[in-house]
Amino acid sequence: IIQVAIKTPTHLTKKQEALLRDFAELESKKLSTKLKNILKGDASESAS
Repeated sequence: IIQVAIKTPTHLTKKQEALLRDFAELESKKLSTKLKNILKGDASESAS
């Protein structure tokens, strides 16, 4: 059995919120690049 606990911050400052949004955008771009590489058949780029 696997149990996962996820804690979501509920009180962020404006700066923390902006940083979190920036991080999410960067991760989204990274994921998008990996997906494109997978679809092109370049598995070596998707492993990182």
